[in-house]
Amino acid sequence: MHPMIVWAIKALCIAAALSVVIFVHELGHFLAAKRSGVKVEKFFLGLGPEIFGFTLEGTRYGLAAFPVGGMVKLAGDEISRDKSSPGDFFYQPWYKRIFVTVSGALMNLVFAVFLFSAIIYAGGIGVPSDEP
Repeated sequence: MHPMIVWAIKALCIAAALSVVIFVHELGHFLAAKRSGVKVEKFFLGLGPEIFGFTLEGTRYGLAAFPVGGMVKLAGDEISRDKSSPGDFFYQPWYKRIFVTVSGALMNLVFAVFLFSAIIYAGGIGVPSDEP
């Protein structure tokens, strides 16, 4: 196979793996925000212009042009002097804001444990051997 094709396949595999990790991370923020009563305005996989999307219960879900990256846009995630509403991020108590903020990394940790457990369950643990 031509080296450029091999390089392109490897690049696509890396982009796909990063997209999965980013999706899981953003899903952690999304689920924590929903659980905490924070209004989620957007949940996107990818960066750049929207390719595909739909709105459901006030949240815009979408897929953007560049597959590496993602975002969760929370209502009221900028500090302003205007009055905020109960669904805004900065209206929430400090412990809910920390929960939403930390949940992305926690979701990645849970995903890693799940993934490695599934790999070990499917393939078993190798037995060391002195044979070549």
